[in-house]
Amino acid sequence: MSLQIVSNREIGMDRALVVPENQNSTRRMRRIVAGLSAEAWAARLPNGWSVPVTLAHLAFWDQRVLHVIQVAQANGALSAPYLDGQLNDILTPILSAISPEAAGELALRTAEALDSALEACSEDLYTRLLEHNPRFVQRHLHRNHHLDAVELATQSV
Repeated sequence: MSLQIVSNREIGMDRALVVPENQNSTRRMRRIVAGLSAEAWAARLPNGWSVPVTLAHLAFWDQRVLHVIQVAQANGALSAPYLDGQLNDILTPILSAISPEAAGELALRTAEALDSALEACSEDLYTRLLEHNPRFVQRHLHRNHHLDAVELATQSV
């Protein structure tokens, strides 16, 4: 039912392996979003989030990395300050205001844009992103973690 999360060691931080893993998680997200019924959209995950909030959450964090890439490309330097760990709690009411369909589309559109940006960025920038935070390039780890929860919460709906 769910895909196994691949560890950093298993993929060896190799760009040729990371890019397809990110693309696979985006395709998985597309399949899940396309198959959700009205009841499934309303399902609550173990953390209390709805499916749309979870997808909007993924869109936010993918957008954060996309922004880091765009700024680095424009300025020639990587700038990715730490974001407070409470940000998820702060954003939840805002993300809840997004319609289910808009949250799904936003998550997919952002994941696809980030996948393309990571694939197209220079080797130097890719390496700097990886060194700064491996999860900046291994987006599939974050996506699959939440997609596992979405599938689990919606399987009986």
